[in-house]
Amino acid sequence: MATGDAAGAAGLKVYDDTLLVADVDTALNQRGDDVAAVMGRTADLEKLTKGTPKFMVNRSSAGQVVGAEVWSQINATGWATPLKNVGGFGWSGGALTIPRAGIYEVQAHAMFRGNDYRTAAVQITRNTTQVDTDSSITANETTVDLPSVGAALHLGITASRYVSLNANDVIRVFVLQRNRNDDIVNVGQYAFDLTFDVVWVDEQ
Repeated sequence: MATGDAAGAAGLKVYDDTLLVADVDTALNQRGDDVAAVMGRTADLEKLTKGTPKFMVNRSSAGQVVGAEVWSQINATGWATPLKNVGGFGWSGGALTIPRAGIYEVQAHAMFRGNDYRTAAVQITRNTTQVDTDSSITANETTVDLPSVGAALHLGITASRYVSLNANDVIRVFVLQRNRNDDIVNVGQYAFDLTFDVVWVDEQ
């Protein structure tokens, strides 16, 4: 392959021996423009990959005790140290502050184990500690036939979606459980019984 063939194949302007000395500045500037265009595309790709905001956290070893028939925010004690926290998220007391605007994939999962459960629910809110409002991002609920007293059911639920978020939005996870005796229970038993994941996927 001769010098310049690759440039020509890529659609760049190429030059031959007829180039005059007076045209060299034009040729160099043209090639500089080509390099600048590539640098711009590279910067865009790096923004999508390098340092992309990613956050993942599991249940702490202690978990969190929650009441029956009431939505409860999972606070700091319920969460372990995040498995992943890159891109500038703020994380405090179970509240996650979004670092930059974009389309995010958000997901929360909760599992309740070993009781006569009839309902398990999970919800993610934005900029509020109130559930079931227009500020909720996503929610899901499972309700089963009323189990026998003393049944040892495991009931889990996951809520997820792609959502447009702004920089400095604050999102939180809430859970709800119902059981026959209105027992106060812990969320799950294992690390994967309570999870919260937020990943930036695209510009708004």
